[in-house]
Amino acid sequence: TTEASDALFSTTQFLSFIQHINMMIAQKLAVLSILFASAEAAGGKKQKFAKAKSSKKSADEPVDECSAKENGIEVWKKTPNEDVKLRLTTAIDVDTCTYKMALSWEPNDDYPYIRQVTNADPTLANDTDYRSTCVAEGIFQSLTGEGPLTPEKNVGLQEFYTDYAFGIDVSANVQEYIGFKYVSLGASPCGTFLQPFPQYSVHFYDITNKQREELRCVSDGDYFCKPMDQQCSDSGRGFQMNGTGIPTCAGAPVPGPPVYQNLPFGYFWTLDGNAAVGINAASPAMGLHAVDPSEFLPTRDVTEPYTLYVGYESEVIGNHVLLWSGIAEGLRPDYTKETLNYNCQTEDKAYYPTKTNVSYKNGRTVVSIEGALSQCTGPSFTEVVDSMEEAKGSKKSKSSKSSK
Repeated sequence: TTEASDALFSTTQFLSFIQHINMMIAQKLAVLSILFASAEAAGGKKQKFAKAKSSKKSADEPVDECSAKENGIEVWKKTPNEDVKLRLTTAIDVDTCTYKMALSWEPNDDYPYIRQVTNADPTLANDTDYRSTCVAEGIFQSLTGEGPLTPEKNVGLQEFYTDYAFGIDVSANVQEYIGFKYVSLGASPCGTFLQPFPQYSVHFYDITNKQREELRCVSDGDYFCKPMDQQCSDSGRGFQMNGTGIPTCAGAPVPGPPVYQNLPFGYFWTLDGNAAVGINAASPAMGLHAVDPSEFLPTRDVTEPYTLYVGYESEVIGNHVLLWSGIAEGLRPDYTKETLNYNCQTEDKAYYPTKTNVSYKNGRTVVSIEGALSQCTGPSFTEVVDSMEEAKGSKKSKSSKSSK
């Protein structure tokens, strides 16, 4: 039957994904060993990292003590939008009852390694300085449990294993038609241990940036939350990294992985102890990640964009497009992915995108999503929020005040 075929295909993808990730992690750990061995052979000493603190947390732990061990939005290095000439364009078409929301930007030379990738060396695998720098700043800490990061010395304070963060609030006018409230861009020189190459990330959130500030967890200063049994607050436990309470669809085909509500078929949440990497992929001020296993198959080109989702407290709260930084240099063709159906989709998520597009035009990278409007009344319109125009307006305002 079709259901049985779909389930078998999904299971096959899932197992292949597990095998590929295990192989990828083994390769990265081998690189780590080689880097340390090279340093010792050269007469240097193996860098001593403090063991990352991971003591078990109690639900009854005092609030102040728990708060000191958690990280949130500070792990993302807040950076002025005008540094990348960030622009958000939203077209609302009430005649077709559809929208198109596009975030675009230009690369910035000030951010290390982002602009150094090539088609010949897309992950900078041949650049030993790049690899050793990312290792020294803790790119493998979540995987190995050892590294320089602490809640106080977190990734948001670093230069290389860090994420330069930008974002634009969605206007109240647009929010009348679709549920997205905040759109963010991240520029990451090192990436993460799962995708260790220079990259950009775009998130379309249906929570506000202020609400993101409340999404805190124990992460030892890294991008990935510790397991559920090490979380010490309701905020940390709200990531549901153990899977408890995440809605699934009734009547899911068997055999096959769980079919999760409001995710496309075949996507799964990356939970504690998962067979692929063993740790969850929940991130402070971002959410728990859901992935498409087919995007992690060993035959897939890493320069092709990844489409993910994020969730918190039993809700999908946004979708996430991760892309190799070479796309922002015009080094690969445009990319389009259609997502026509979501598992047992609830009415309040009906605006989630049915099409994602990544393109490079006139020196700007454009990540756009398209989907159905939540309501189809009133006039059609296009709204542009341009950081460069906002910056000019801010300067004029300050100039006007100083002249009084």
